[in-house]
Amino acid sequence: MVNAVKEMDRKYLEKGGVLANVFIDLHANTKEEVEQLGVAIVANMAKEEGIVYAVGKVLEGIENEGVYSTSGEVRVLAESYPALFAFCVKHAPVGVEIYEPNEIRMPPGEAVRVLLNAIALVQGYNKIIMEKVMTAEQYQNYLKSLDRKREVGKRLLETLSGKKNGAGVGSNEREADKSG
Repeated sequence: MVNAVKEMDRKYLEKGGVLANVFIDLHANTKEEVEQLGVAIVANMAKEEGIVYAVGKVLEGIENEGVYSTSGEVRVLAESYPALFAFCVKHAPVGVEIYEPNEIRMPPGEAVRVLLNAIALVQGYNKIIMEKVMTAEQYQNYLKSLDRKREVGKRLLETLSGKKNGAGVGSNEREADKSG
């Protein structure tokens, strides 16, 4: 079994995968709730897109001032750094350690994907904040501006994906022109 896991790790790491540990902390009203929550969260982590496996250990719940807390350590094999990034954004662990690879390299398109995930996260938070502080009219105008941004982003992605050999996505087109 151990050899099969190591072989799977090797296979994905060779293709750009990332092996990491994430650390979680959880809080609930009872010891049973916090421990069940920990088990459920680890099980759900394994089902995330781009995650090959997530296996973890959740510690016994401890009571402190009427609230039960626990922590856990989860070993995660992600198909890529962008997948690990999206996973961490969704689950907001208190910490993360990358075991392998020793250096993360990615093509410009992958780096763009990481940045777009970060942008989407911030826009999601902005939307929640805006819903709470804006008048109905201000909020409707904000939604219209988001629609315009979405359209511009969609056209940009179409333009970038239409370029061949990665030119224009984090590369220096002038250097490409000189060599050709």
